[in-house]
Amino acid sequence: MKIYLDGKDVDYTLEHEKSILDVIVSLEEWLNKLRMVITKLELDGKNYSFDDIKQDKTLSIDKIGRMDIQTRHVNEVRLIRLEDSLEYIDKLIAFMEKDDLPGIENQLKGYPTLRATLKSVFGVHDEKTPILEISGLDKVFAGTTGGMVKSWTQENKQEALSILLQVKTKLTLLKNELTNPLITLAEIIEKLKTSKKDISNVSVLLQTGKDRDAMKAIINFTELTQSLLRIFSNIQLTEILPHIQFKNRSFEQFYTDFNKNLHELITAFEKKDFVLIGDIFEYEITPSIEEIIHISEKITEKT
Repeated sequence: MKIYLDGKDVDYTLEHEKSILDVIVSLEEWLNKLRMVITKLELDGKNYSFDDIKQDKTLSIDKIGRMDIQTRHVNEVRLIRLEDSLEYIDKLIAFMEKDDLPGIENQLKGYPTLRATLKSVFGVHDEKTPILEISGLDKVFAGTTGGMVKSWTQENKQEALSILLQVKTKLTLLKNELTNPLITLAEIIEKLKTSKKDISNVSVLLQTGKDRDAMKAIINFTELTQSLLRIFSNIQLTEILPHIQFKNRSFEQFYTDFNKNLHELITAFEKKDFVLIGDIFEYEITPSIEEIIHISEKITEKT
């Protein structure tokens, strides 16, 4: 079987693959390391989806003469999905503001597609994993029809619009991280400096019974740091971030360690372990954030 990747012959040697599905999985693992994803697959000139490959038991390596694969960079695919999602939300908001019930009803028919696209955008493939933005949308729009919208009170309508605008804000940030990473990096750094002061009071807030304020500070801090890490991930393969070390660690190792610290922080918060929260901030989180800020400012200055 000959394999062509974006029109070019690939020197691919079968090892333990016994089926077409095995070959696809193996190629995906290799492409993932290059931050590429498969966008189109043909077997002997016929289009196939991943589900088709899994369901068709007759597909064997011996019976296929040619496999054609088209790919795109993961950020390019993500940007397309972000723009599609933003376009959908903008249209739904416009219809709702004009009380255009036919428009609303027609737009809601595409909600399952939006939901699936958002799961991909947020990088979650497990249905059991909760996503705050999707949960909020489901609460209002899952299974909703134009007739149901017609019976909404003004309060219901404002709640729905508020949720749409919150999701739009998050998607716009994700888009800016891809299209304007350095500008967004500078903006996030300034917000993080403020959040860092708020987060230092978490132990005091918990001790005085202000759990909600403490959780709000942690969520805001976590979202800002995750945004920073995504931006670094987006630019690490460019000339902007060539040989920078994070306290003698590669970005990949720093990313892994920092996410582990954030997980430990949330666990300590759930247990209300004030001593552990203080230790994590003092010895792990704060030094890492200072390093991120230092490197971010160095990058923005150079560019």
